[in-house]
This record gives sequence, structure tokens and C-alpha cells, in this order.
Amino acid sequence: MGGSHRRGSRGEVTRVWQNPQEGLYNIEFWGLQLALAVIPQAARQMPWVQVLSWELLETLEFALRQRHCITFILILSIASYPFIIARSHPFILCRKTRVPGRGSHWAQGRPIYAIQRFEECCEAQQHWKQFHHMCYWELMWCFTYKGQWKMAYFYADLLSKENSWSKATYIYMKAAYLSMFGKEDYKPFGDDEVELFRAVPGLKLKIAGKSLPTEKFAIRKSRRYLSPKPISLPIPALEMMYIWNGYAVIGKQPELTDGILGIITKAEEMLEKGPENEYSVDDECLVKLLKGLCLKYLGRVQEAEENFRSISFNEKKIKYDHYLIPNALLELALLFMEQGRNEEAVKLLETAKQNYKNYSMESRTHFRIQAAILQARSSLENGNRSMVSSVSL
Repeated sequence: MGGSHRRGSRGEVTRVWQNPQEGLYNIEFWGLQLALAVIPQAARQMPWVQVLSWELLETLEFALRQRHCITFILILSIASYPFIIARSHPFILCRKTRVPGRGSHWAQGRPIYAIQRFEECCEAQQHWKQFHHMCYWELMWCFTYKGQWKMAYFYADLLSKENSWSKATYIYMKAAYLSMFGKEDYKPFGDDEVELFRAVPGLKLKIAGKSLPTEKFAIRKSRRYLSPKPISLPIPALEMMYIWNGYAVIGKQPELTDGILGIITKAEEMLEKGPENEYSVDDECLVKLLKGLCLKYLGRVQEAEENFRSISFNEKKIKYDHYLIPNALLELALLFMEQGRNEEAVKLLETAKQNYKNYSMESRTHFRIQAAILQARSSLENGNRSMVSSVSL
């Protein structure tokens, strides 16, 4: 009897058409319910779920709660799209690539292999363009990790033209990638980064009266370009990479981290040589934060600590990017936790949580702070050294 239940779901579907009463039990309890259940669960685990059709997810989850309803939906889905239960189904490929785990190229900081997988995901089906957009978003970041700005721009451009989740974010990323090009680099795209940055505030989108946090961040950063003689952002693509927790990904591969560190170091040198302006301290502190992260992942702990501390020393001089201060305290606390200095870490985390309000991406930072506090206190209670998960924190 166990062997019959382990038969493939495709065979069970055939049996339903031949004998619906006999096949109904097997479908609901064994084969296909699990196949569809994977879809919303996998989607909810993926950071780019915001570009997915939430209406579809809600429909699938409702169907999972209605035992007979699900049978109809599953049979209809299999009849229309046979790939839904295949190993090469794009959700399965994408889940293996993106969701943290032993087999996840993305989570292990292997963008070359992740790029291949995401391209396979796009080729696996042509019916659902929104799924392509998810892959475009991930491909954009994979090329960002590698410092391949033209390819990253290419996918940001595709998203800006085909997807409506956040035009402001996509246009901001296009401008950010263009600004990362060197003066000697040829820009074949016909876009100007200054004009793109200036267009960002006008693309603001409100959902149920609320704006997306990443849009708010992009708009705030773009405002300096509204001046007749704008002062360029130093490394906008790498700053946004921090907002999306990209340093925890590249930190698993020293060669990637070292490459990004080289770009940050050049930006730091340019700021030191350039004339002072109203954004100088903000830009210098941003560079220190990102440089500290790279140094931490390269094992240069003392240098990383110095960079994080320098941001707090300049707290009163920062005019616009106030989010840098609590985030610097957070990163310094995480560094201490990795060294087993949990009491010091908790003090820094409480300071970051209690003393700073109304800054960019505050909810995201508070979430990370709270998670770190719980982990540090748990380690203190257990008397164990904290093992920090950078991906989760």
C-alpha cells in the first residue's frame, strides 16, 4: 500500500480522469497537495515576494484550506501547466538558488552559479512574466556583487520597463549603476544619471496610503540632484546593496568582498582629495560603514571596529544620512557578538534602539537590532559565545 502512495503525482492525475472517486483521496492526501503547497511557502521565504502577485498567493493559500477546492485547482493547474510538478519547475529551481541552505548558490555567495540558475528559471517557463521579474531582480544583485555595472543596469532597466512594483526604486538603481561607471567607460544606454535621479521623486507610489520604505530612501538620496549643480553620490549602488543586506552574501567569498572593498577604497580616496561640501561628512561616514563591513568579513576585525567607531565620533556633524549612526552601532555590536563580547554588544544595541528615531529604513534596522538583542541575551544566559548569523541579522 505504501508503494502505491509513493507513485508520481502525474499518474494520480490520470487515475482521477479515469475514476474520480478512487483518485480523489490520493490526490488530496498524497500527491498534488504537497506540490502546490510548495509554491506559496517558497514564495514567502524569498525577499522578492513584493513583485509577486499577492492575489495569487492568497488564492493558493485559501485553496490549501479547502480540501475539495484544492483538487479542482490542482487538476486544472496540471492540465494547463505540466511543469508545475517537474523538478525543473521554476519555483523549485529558484528556491534552490535563492533560499539560504547548503545548495543555495546565492546564499553561499556564488553569483556566477546563481546567475546560471536564475537564467534557467527564466527559460523554464514563458507564461508568467512576474516570475521573470523576480529573477531579473536577483540577477541585478548578482551582477552588483561582481561589480559588473552594465549587466546590473541592464536588468534594472528591464524591471523599470516591465514591472510596476516600484518604478522609483528601479530608476534609482539605473542611475546608481550609471554613476558607478568610470570616466573612461563608454555608456551606450542613452541615459543620463543626473536626469534619472531627478526623475525619482516624481515616481513615488503609495499603497493603502503608505509609501514603500525603499522608495522613501531612494527619494531622499536623490534630492541632492535637484540642485542646479548637484554633488554626486559617492557609491549609491553599494549603499543600496547594504540596504538589501548584500554584504552578508559577498562576505562568504573573500574575492568578492575584496573587489567591493577596492571600489570603496577608491571612493574614499576621491572624497579625501575632493573639495569639502555640505555632504562631505555624510559621504565619508557612509564609506566608513561599508568599508568596515568588508573588513569584518575579511577578518580584519580591528580595522573594521575603527571604521564603525569613527561614524559615532562624527554623529553631530552628519546632516542628512542619520540612519548611518544606529546602523554603525548595530554593525559594531554584531562584530562584538562574533568575538563573544555580548555585554558590550547589548549596550550598543540598546543605545541604537532607544536613542535614534525617524531615520531612513528605521523599521528594518529595528528588526535587526531586536533580533541581535535576543541572540546576545540568550548567549549571556546560556554562558555561550554567540554565533551570529549574518544572513539573518
